[in-house]
Amino acid sequence: MKKVTFIEKVLAFLKGDDEKVKVERFHKRLVKNLLNSNKVNRDELETLQEKLIDAKEALETTIAEVDVTRLNNSESIDAYAVEYIAGIVKAQGKIAKLEDAIVDAEEAIALVDHMSVIFE
Repeated sequence: MKKVTFIEKVLAFLKGDDEKVKVERFHKRLVKNLLNSNKVNRDELETLQEKLIDAKEALETTIAEVDVTRLNNSESIDAYAVEYIAGIVKAQGKIAKLEDAIVDAEEAIALVDHMSVIFE
């Protein structure tokens, strides 16, 4: 049995040639927009993945760079420890946000891929 496409289903309900031409134009634009949207989503995903690599390197640097000049006495050690931990937490938060954004971008790509199949 032949698979009936989206456009064939819609055209079956229309009566006039003018309506059919309009729907065919709409369909072509719809598919073009879906393809463009997915390119943008894939580019965004690549950028986010690069930023994630940078953020992980920044976290490693934050952890490794202990300012020994700030470790003079108990009071300065305590104050520096708070700043040091805050820097690590901030770097981890940036990683978490990027990972969430990557998941969102991957889901957007999957959704558009699915929609592209529907509107073949």
